[in-house]
Amino acid sequence: MTTDLFNDQGRPKIKWSVMIANAVLIVLILGASFAFREERTAADLLLHLRLQWIALIVVLQVGTYFFTGGAWDMVLRRFSVHTNLVGIAALGVEKVFVDQLVPTLGLGGSLMIMRGLIDRGVKRGEAIATMTIDAVGYLAAFLLMVALAAGLLWFEPGFSPTVRSFVLSFTIALVVVVAAAWLVVQRAEFAQWPAWLLRFRKIRELAAATTESPQNLRVGAKASLWVVLLELTVFVLDTATLWAIFQALGDPISPIHALVAYMLASAVAMLSVIPGGLGSFEAAALAVLHVFGLPFAAAAAGVVLLRVFTCLLPMLPGYLIFRFELIVHKKVGALRRTSERGV
Repeated sequence: MTTDLFNDQGRPKIKWSVMIANAVLIVLILGASFAFREERTAADLLLHLRLQWIALIVVLQVGTYFFTGGAWDMVLRRFSVHTNLVGIAALGVEKVFVDQLVPTLGLGGSLMIMRGLIDRGVKRGEAIATMTIDAVGYLAAFLLMVALAAGLLWFEPGFSPTVRSFVLSFTIALVVVVAAAWLVVQRAEFAQWPAWLLRFRKIRELAAATTESPQNLRVGAKASLWVVLLELTVFVLDTATLWAIFQALGDPISPIHALVAYMLASAVAMLSVIPGGLGSFEAAALAVLHVFGLPFAAAAAGVVLLRVFTCLLPMLPGYLIFRFELIVHKKVGALRRTSERGV
């Protein structure tokens, strides 16, 4: 399956309106916090951040890109391909930008990663297989973390049987989606995947990669397990980011509450029909955090900061890396054409 990343003039199709949607979402969340008559507003909390925690938040987020890159590097090493981890991590930052601002059925980021790997000398089949194995590892890690969050919530005091039943049903639905993806992962063509499965971005990535992944390229169970562990670490770092944000706001929450809120909100975003899960993640996170007893203003400020650190701040470096990769791709293409003419 191929997806057009560029227009007729060869320029990338960047959908800047997504940035406007992010800004509107932030304004709506902060505005909603004023409806709750609380001692401190979300704006007050944001203006009095504990700056010493900001450095930790940045370190945690940088770590997510290195562990994601480490998962790709782990697979590539099984193919006897050695890459620069910093360069691979930079591709992860670019993926955040492309996934949000280049409308390509949710596949843009993965396609750019594969192209970046190929430009670095990785064979096309190995690049596709790397993204396939990572997509499977991501889904496995995601399912494990959601199951853990649901289990922790089940034993959390103060929740009614109705809420527990809803969370259990929701978790089962997620298991069905992921299990269905596993069952059809060996389908030969993208078009053969069930339409309802292709509504989910990560499933589309897996389907597209699996379609073109060479069947003879396999890695051992040990490498696959490492990929899952590295992806699990990424979720742990994102959860720690949410925890650190509330430390910075002066309204601390427990690591368990941070994990439950982040993972259940991520699950809602994955199953949401809204492109990119925009707004659905924030709504779910706000609901869970408020049920845990956090003031709505603090929850709103925390959710806004999480979007800023995980989505908005990486935009500028992501865009710069994106432009750099385009220049590299053009130069590599020119060298290949010159080599072919020489032959």
